[in-house]
Amino acid sequence: MRKNTLVLISLFSLLPYISAQEIVIMGNEETYPKIGYREGEVAGVLCEILEYADERMAETFRVELYPWSRAYSYALTENVGIVGISQTAERSDIFDFSMTLFHDEVILVVKKGEEFDFNSYADLQGKVVGVCRNCSFGPAYEEAKNTFSIVPDGGIEQRLRLLLASRTDVAIVNPGREGLSHELEKISDLYPEQFTVLETPMEIDPNYLAFSKSQDREEFLDRFNRVIKEGVENGDIRKIIEEYCDLPSQSPVP
Repeated sequence: MRKNTLVLISLFSLLPYISAQEIVIMGNEETYPKIGYREGEVAGVLCEILEYADERMAETFRVELYPWSRAYSYALTENVGIVGISQTAERSDIFDFSMTLFHDEVILVVKKGEEFDFNSYADLQGKVVGVCRNCSFGPAYEEAKNTFSIVPDGGIEQRLRLLLASRTDVAIVNPGREGLSHELEKISDLYPEQFTVLETPMEIDPNYLAFSKSQDREEFLDRFNRVIKEGVENGDIRKIIEEYCDLPSQSPVP
């Protein structure tokens, strides 16, 4: 009996060491239905995809949402990941990336009555463009952004108010019309009728999970990718995305 008691004590003493590792992941609080707040709870496509992986991996995930600039800063300096991030040459030197998790439809919004034809980045040349601070939308955007003036802001409400005040010509909004509608619902004195979404999206931008290279997460990302790849192949990831938004027709899944 004494021997059994010692075994039980030893097992219980090991519990903190054999419990699942928690990985904290940052996200943008203003990009629902990609990821954001819904009725005060963290929700959206990327949140569901992380939950899908959580159920199939030894690690557990805790998602924390902030304005993008703060979330990105934490990802640079803290022992955390970031989800919903675009890949650029500069960021590839800083982060290790997962496989693509979601294609983000990045739209252009103008004040009603001030529409213009948009077919390529050349059509933004010389314009004043509102965009979230520290945001990027892939290599083509990075190459083109020096041809227009960027006004960085702290969030979509400020971006839309700058547009209405004619301090910017166009606002970059993601993810798609669903994201714009969700944010407008939260602002009592702004209405969809005040804005026009240009017909052609600016980008269909691949989004990823990433960790700073200093964290040495390559082995974890390999296992994570295997889980996501299986979910893509069996249709589970498509089902998650379709619960929240239409799939951009220009994009494969994910």
